[in-house]
Amino acid sequence: MSHFYADIQGNRGEATRGGTKGSGISGHIRGWSVGASVECYYDDESGKDIVRVFKTGGSNGRSRKELIAEFCQEACGNKFSNVCESCSNRFKCFTERKGSLTT
Repeated sequence: MSHFYADIQGNRGEATRGGTKGSGISGHIRGWSVGASVECYYDDESGKDIVRVFKTGGSNGRSRKELIAEFCQEACGNKFSNVCESCSNRFKCFTERKGSLTT
């Protein structure tokens, strides 16, 4: 059963994908020279879903990914917060952990 869920809409209709706590999920939406990559993964140690958003150079790939946001849902479930510094030191980049897009 999916823990993460993604959907995308384009000229060929909608596509959806699911990801488990073990696999996480990621996607890269881009134009020719600018884009955004989003990665979601579950951290076993904290028990939280972590979301990371990167600015990218788009399809031409002329620039590296730049982390622009990282957040998780607080325990109360009603608010989101930045991942604290002590946690983010512990969290390895999803790309390193799961072997997806490189930073």
